[in-house]
Amino acid sequence: MRPSLKAWLACVLAIFFTQGAIADVPEQLHYQGHLVNGAGEAVDCTDAFNCELSFNITARLYGGATGGISQWTETHLSVPIYDGLFILPLGSLQGLGSDLLTGESWLTIQINDNPEMTPRQQLVSAPYAIRANLAESALESTNAQQLGGVASSEFL
Repeated sequence: MRPSLKAWLACVLAIFFTQGAIADVPEQLHYQGHLVNGAGEAVDCTDAFNCELSFNITARLYGGATGGISQWTETHLSVPIYDGLFILPLGSLQGLGSDLLTGESWLTIQINDNPEMTPRQQLVSAPYAIRANLAESALESTNAQQLGGVASSEFL
């Protein structure tokens, strides 16, 4: 007994949408910081050519709040700073794969040749990322090769 055209199309669509659901996820993190000088005034250096200082910012990930060896490092050169605000797309220069984000991860920031800022900042999940963790063990994903108990090979 061959499945109907409707069942065949449903299977094709299920496989198509399953493939779309596992599309590449950007392996970058958005980081925003606020930089002040020793007097507590916001640093403002919007253009590296018209600024007295150049700000190279190095980000590092560690597995703990203190000590240990950096698991990942990335340096952004001549970062513009607007009224103290700077933005870094972490992972845009040095790959930041999901294998680095297992267990606890702690971020440090270093400006130019100064020591790393303390304390380290713990990376935490966004609310929907916690919910997305359920997808790794979803029953539908384990049955994606079947439609109504019929193997996809039967729909050829």
